[in-house]
Amino acid sequence: MVINNPYIDKVKEHKNIINIYEDIYQYKWKWDKYFWNENELILEVWTGLGNFFSKEVQKNPNQNFLWMEIKYKRLYIWAEKSLWNLNNYANNWVRIRNIEEKIAKHLEEKTLSIESFSPLQEKKQKVNFVLLKDFWENIDQIFKENEISKSYIFFPDPWAKKKRWLKNRLLQTEFLNNLYKITKIWWKSIIKTDHFWYYEFILEELKKTPWSIVKVSTDFENEPEFKNEETTEFQQLFRGQDIKINYIELQK
Repeated sequence: MVINNPYIDKVKEHKNIINIYEDIYQYKWKWDKYFWNENELILEVWTGLGNFFSKEVQKNPNQNFLWMEIKYKRLYIWAEKSLWNLNNYANNWVRIRNIEEKIAKHLEEKTLSIESFSPLQEKKQKVNFVLLKDFWENIDQIFKENEISKSYIFFPDPWAKKKRWLKNRLLQTEFLNNLYKITKIWWKSIIKTDHFWYYEFILEELKKTPWSIVKVSTDFENEPEFKNEETTEFQQLFRGQDIKINYIELQK
């Protein structure tokens, strides 16, 4: 069977994506060597459409960001979007919904290309992020204990259509325990879901872990903290549909 996916080669060639498992796992204990600094590591294990983190990359040049995703198209688009923001074009993208078409257009016009950005060691352009093509369940193989400063898990699939699918949920005891282990002491993990039953499920699973629950909300957009936060595409979508955002903030 021939797989006709134009993004496979693009991902393999991209300087800000690691797509081979063995290459990813070799950096366990030494992500500081990969980034050539000891800045805080920020992890997102469910990246949505990449809007939130691509902006965080630009706003926080003294932090290192890692994303995990398995789909080639998303990996490539998010990497290009982040490079775009790092190249000071972020303001032109805030209200553009079809990100892929815009990127393709500018690549064709040669206003932006992968080759125009140097690798991490290049001093002219500081690149503080990398995308990892791997399953979220493998975080314990990718990071050592107390290596991640903060993590975000936004709108994971609730697997709610059929009861037998519940076993596929990411946020279960084993994953939450592994996330706890790789997180630094006193640092946090932020979880959001539009699915109330998944929110309740997560709270039950957390009872079996060492995590401390700092804050919960079933209507996060009406919380005082929300006004200063960068929203994701999913939050913007749910706002139009009057869907409440459930929020859980954890601390190690």
